[in-house]
Amino acid sequence: MLSKGGGVAVRIVIALAVLALAAGGGQARAAQPGERPLRITLELAPRHPALLERMAAASSGRPPLSPQRVAALFAPRSQDVARVEAAMAGRGLKPVARRGLSLTFEAAADTAARTFGPRAAPTDLPGSIAGLVTDVEGPGSTPAPQPLTAPAGPAVVPSCPGPVNLQADEGGYLPKQLALSQGYNFQQLLKAGYDGTGQTLAVVEFSNYDPADVAAYQSCFGLSVPVTDVPVDGGTPIRSDALEVAIDLEVALSAAPGLDHAYAYIAPPTGSMAQVLNAIVADRAQTGVGLISISWGLCERQTTPSRAVATGQALQLAAVSGITVVAGSGDAGSMDCGEAPRAVDDPASQPFATGVGGTTLRTELQGAEREIAWNNIYGATGGGISRNWQRPSWQTGPGVIGADSSGAPCVAVSGVCREVPDISLSASPGRRGYIVFCRAGASCANRGWQTAGGTSASAPLMAGIVADMNEYSLAHGGSALGFASPFLYETAAADPDTFRDVVLGDNSPRGFAGFAAGPGYDMVSGLGTPRVHHLAAALAAYTPAPPVPLPTTLALDSVAPRAIHYGRPVSFSGRLTDAGGGVVGMRVWITGFDGLHERRWPGVTDAHGDWTVTVHSGISRLTHWAAAFLGDESERPSHANGSVVRVIPPLIASSRLPSHDGVYQAQQGVPFLFVAHALSAMAGRILVLEARPGPGAGWQRVAAARIGLRGYATHVLRFLQPGHRQLRWRYKGSPTGPWLSALSEPRGVSVS
Repeated sequence: MLSKGGGVAVRIVIALAVLALAAGGGQARAAQPGERPLRITLELAPRHPALLERMAAASSGRPPLSPQRVAALFAPRSQDVARVEAAMAGRGLKPVARRGLSLTFEAAADTAARTFGPRAAPTDLPGSIAGLVTDVEGPGSTPAPQPLTAPAGPAVVPSCPGPVNLQADEGGYLPKQLALSQGYNFQQLLKAGYDGTGQTLAVVEFSNYDPADVAAYQSCFGLSVPVTDVPVDGGTPIRSDALEVAIDLEVALSAAPGLDHAYAYIAPPTGSMAQVLNAIVADRAQTGVGLISISWGLCERQTTPSRAVATGQALQLAAVSGITVVAGSGDAGSMDCGEAPRAVDDPASQPFATGVGGTTLRTELQGAEREIAWNNIYGATGGGISRNWQRPSWQTGPGVIGADSSGAPCVAVSGVCREVPDISLSASPGRRGYIVFCRAGASCANRGWQTAGGTSASAPLMAGIVADMNEYSLAHGGSALGFASPFLYETAAADPDTFRDVVLGDNSPRGFAGFAAGPGYDMVSGLGTPRVHHLAAALAAYTPAPPVPLPTTLALDSVAPRAIHYGRPVSFSGRLTDAGGGVVGMRVWITGFDGLHERRWPGVTDAHGDWTVTVHSGISRLTHWAAAFLGDESERPSHANGSVVRVIPPLIASSRLPSHDGVYQAQQGVPFLFVAHALSAMAGRILVLEARPGPGAGWQRVAAARIGLRGYATHVLRFLQPGHRQLRWRYKGSPTGPWLSALSEPRGVSVS
């Protein structure tokens, strides 16, 4: 369950309007001869976002929704997708692919530059579709995800089927060795045949690799898991980080040798996490993927708020689909950005991903010294406090609230932030690293057998372990794990023996302050390292508690009808409360229906539960409005009926006559055209032209004119007598019609 205070998607650090800063600077560059078309991906907002978040938070250990049900509940409406495609087509962008929430367009470089400027951002979107899109992904929109692999260690030459003893001087560990009791104790599952059979894995990659490397590894150790590469947004031929891909696949396959299938989803180096995750979830009907391992990430400060929200929504879709997502917490210790202040890695910091940190496992030792926090010359385990996300309510237990965390509120959000990692596993490279095989790419440099590490290895190891646990649980009357974190924290609280508590070490890079390991949860090792056989038994017996949301009341400050001039802003306000008082950080929606369209405008409750929504545009005719809170896992929905906003339409009088000091100059007996400027939506409505000799005199009807399709009405006038007159247009509206009555400003006409 998430902490009371609302949906995590509305707790992002900075309002999306800040993205306007990222869109600034530089000039649109002209296309160069022979330049390839550019691709822009729009991450669409899901339908029923509050329901998605609520169901995702309650999905741990529950049967997944079917792909058809996920699409029916959360896929954008077809008419909304069509609106987005039409708006982009109007700017010269052609749709080329859609997978889940990701909609990809292609355009010539100069066209894309004119549309999005030097950096693609949501602020560049037409206003007509801005509410349908969470994020814009394109050149320069945000730095690319980085691999979390520590430097490769010394070359090793295992004798196939490889080393069998868990000894430090062997030159490295195999995940199969880590299954022994000196490691993580899942050998009992493997011996009993619970080796991941029936499970399917996907790994997220932003580099290509050589499948022959993984095939050589599998051949050496008697593995035969089918591996299929799946390109995302065209994929990439670049193998610069082939070691990352090799580690992800080889470590996971060794831990779960019975996997039905493994898929490597390969995106361009400039791709986004949300786009890859959306592709995996969209393909689930065909692939059956139930596990995702992510060994790439980006410092939270380097990812935009909209990108973080899009990734979070993709992770929520994975959660309701029953997919476990594990992500390495980073290899730069507490300084994930490489410099102060302390920072953590996205997506490991996302509430709907399970962050996996790193340890140094020394199997020849006993007691607390057997496993300590990883921090050596190769790197250190990532961990710390998220700047983006409030602490979910399932993140509880001894150590979660302490001296390091209790004084660190998230920006613009009351309460304590999300803490990383959730759990840890072996990650130290070198002599205690993982034995892998890789020749391709600059990162492997044709070395072949070698040792490697980093949280790039601990994440796929955990994914393989979860595959074994899922098979065991399903065979013993339980469910597959799905969204892992709530189960892990509940189980650690109920039975501390399911984790080895890592109490020694820290993740302080040289010269910087980090965090220290200690009893209970800490921001170095999380809950500790799993004792897998105990954890699998707990999963088989796990019965998640159903959420019991609190009733809420949505009160409005005023429900009186109001009238505004067309184009003027209008504000709505109120308060959201439950039995404990004002509810903080919740999204409240104003819905307006004007007889043609229904629109929504969001607001967020403050520290007292108060909210204000100001609509700057979009109300152009009589609109019936109401307020709604959609609820979440901890708060029930509530609704409040408003009333109406009536609109005084714009009405401007003009003529092409020459003017002097604001007075039109007409010739006696010469006809001229007098024009009314109104709304095109008022086409067919009747305007009355009125005249008077001067201020203070009564107005007299002169003629009537019908508003045309473009919002104009005209009448030809001719004055036979000289003198001064005033002219104006009148529209007779109605309190129950689309528009109220309106008058144009009088215009003077001098006839000579």
